[in-house]
Amino acid sequence: MQKETTSTSNIRTSDCCNPLTWFSLACCITYAFSELLFPGLGKVGEAGLLSVTLISFVFFGLRNPALLTPFILLGVSVLVQVTAWTVSFRVREYGFEPETTPRIDLLGKWFLFLFFALWLPRKSSGVPMMWAASIIGFFLMPWTKGLGIRELQLAINNQRIDVGTMNAQHAAMFSGILLLGSLSLFIRSSTAVTHKKILTGLATFTTLASITLLYATQTRGVWLGTAIASTSIIALYLYFSLKNKSFDAPSKLLITFMATLIITACLIAINSNLNNRIDKESRSLTLALQGKIEEMPLDSTGIRLRSWYFALPFLSERPWLGWGPDGSKLIIQESNALPPDLKLQFGHLHNTYLDIVAQYGLFGLALYLALLGWLILRIIKAFRAGVLPLSAYLFGIAFFIYWTIVNMFESYMLFSSGKYAFTVVYAGLISLTISSSATNQRPTTHHLLNQGNYES
Repeated sequence: MQKETTSTSNIRTSDCCNPLTWFSLACCITYAFSELLFPGLGKVGEAGLLSVTLISFVFFGLRNPALLTPFILLGVSVLVQVTAWTVSFRVREYGFEPETTPRIDLLGKWFLFLFFALWLPRKSSGVPMMWAASIIGFFLMPWTKGLGIRELQLAINNQRIDVGTMNAQHAAMFSGILLLGSLSLFIRSSTAVTHKKILTGLATFTTLASITLLYATQTRGVWLGTAIASTSIIALYLYFSLKNKSFDAPSKLLITFMATLIITACLIAINSNLNNRIDKESRSLTLALQGKIEEMPLDSTGIRLRSWYFALPFLSERPWLGWGPDGSKLIIQESNALPPDLKLQFGHLHNTYLDIVAQYGLFGLALYLALLGWLILRIIKAFRAGVLPLSAYLFGIAFFIYWTIVNMFESYMLFSSGKYAFTVVYAGLISLTISSSATNQRPTTHHLLNQGNYES
């Protein structure tokens, strides 16, 4: 196995640059903690990070060749957004007035994780602290943005809650990520040399909290993505345990425990209002399979399927460049998918892939898929090189599967909450792949679970 050698940057730990490193880490943590709770403060952290990165790039030569490809894609995203802005002038006849200047942050936020990855690897505690800050911020949401104890009462009464996020679907999205991270933390803690009890306790707490929130938010697409992604973690952990002949009693116990958790969570979902909603909307699915789209009722499933079906002629009319940033709203407004009163309530197609094509065309979709492709390949290569611990690798694979699925039913990547989740997860994962201490030998499961290669 060829050794991977990547330098985190040209900045070293000199007296001049240490303050910049600490300042940038503080900005990363501020963003992770505050973006959901206090968006204004989160934007201050983001602006501080971008500013210190620019200063370090110009005056101290901050760069990382390993991140060159996504930075090129960031440049392409600017071109895609400028093109979409010029296209938007053609839709004035539909009542949409274009922006006076193109907005390059709409897709540019997809690449925010790159600026985190330039700094987080410089301190071994950078990634854990950022992830911990994001989890704490999420847990504080019900008390700062939501209804507090009332949220718990509603959940006990089997009513859907949103814990202070945009809506229940976005709360569910965060909860699903939290469960995947919790399962990975169990794997990390199972063979940890230090802080084993602390890690196990944290994993137990976050697992129970995430399952509770998944039950209370009652979002089918997220449950589907979580079930498949969680199963992938268990299956891959079993595969690597058998492959490296480390399928001992602790591994068997851990796999049994995680499988029991997932089965229990699925049983809980079946006995919640989620199952009732599936039964209630089964008629929409039946009509869709029969091709009777126009006869579908206007329930949650019907609205989505009708919107997708009636969007197809618009997407095929301008497939390459789309309809501009207001493309999704235009399609909802001009198509016959929804009655006039419902059109006012929806401005997107509830599908990231279709919404990207609607707004930025197939070129925009190709950009997004190229970014996802680079991310998953980077994670796989880092694991094979012995840089990335197995627990982080399994989390990365599971999140990729999860994110691919849930974005079929909601346009998370076009909302601030989805971009935030994407940033925090991949900022941590890509930072963990950046190390100058990769091993030449393919590591065992035990070694991967315990190694923590960072450059400090």
